[in-house]
Amino acid sequence: MRVYRFPFDIQSCTITFKSQSYDDNELQIADRKKTNETENQFQTQDEWVLKNFTWNKGTAENVKKQTTLIFTITMQRWSALYIANFLFPVLFFLSLDLASFLISDTGGQKLGFKITVLLAVTVMQLLLNEILPGSSDKIPLIAIFCIGIFTLMLLSVLETILVMNLIDRDASSQEETEQNMKKKRENKLFCFGSSKDDDSAGKTPFVINELFRDEQAEESINLKMVLEELKEVLLNHRKDEEKEGYWTKMAKRIDKIFTAFYFSSVVLFLLVMCSLWMGDD
Repeated sequence: MRVYRFPFDIQSCTITFKSQSYDDNELQIADRKKTNETENQFQTQDEWVLKNFTWNKGTAENVKKQTTLIFTITMQRWSALYIANFLFPVLFFLSLDLASFLISDTGGQKLGFKITVLLAVTVMQLLLNEILPGSSDKIPLIAIFCIGIFTLMLLSVLETILVMNLIDRDASSQEETEQNMKKKRENKLFCFGSSKDDDSAGKTPFVINELFRDEQAEESINLKMVLEELKEVLLNHRKDEEKEGYWTKMAKRIDKIFTAFYFSSVVLFLLVMCSLWMGDD
């Protein structure tokens, strides 16, 4: 069977009738005229539809002259069942993979969604192995169709992993800078407290009271300075959050380029597959 264009394939069967013992002088094989009733006598079963039925007479000259009657039956596979149960679901999974580019790259939801769709296409390939006829001289187009879509989805998953890795690099660098700023603030507060304790050591009560008043005034001034520094730190932190890091910018560029490449590749692949399916073997 030629199943290269499965499930849009057309199969032809040739049956030859002739006598093995008698020649034309002893036995004559005659045909009758083709009518609509002749085609109606053929009943197709399961997934096949009778497309054409022809016969013609020939002559086989071996030892004796014998008349042969050759019947040619052409049948077409009923492809609507395979389109509804296999091709449309695969295309739906492909459309879901295309829609996943609208999901944010942060959080991991996009990667999990893409892997789920990829596993669904793998299950469809296992179903194809059961419904596809085993006898074929070429790789069927439907197998190439599934392998092509699986490859495109695999590239999409790999691109998502790369983009998430680049974004995580900026996130880790921002965490390191925040930790360094916290350590600097803690060191400043520790130095300020230790200097006050050293100044108050070894003083008389009267001097200590005066120093205490002076310390309260200095502490109020220092607290104002600390509050101003905290405001500056918060403003700088917000500006850093608003600014995108180098790796984040690079990840967004890669994602835009790959999205355009992916959409164009899918459209081109589907057009090529449709032209091959609609063409000749």
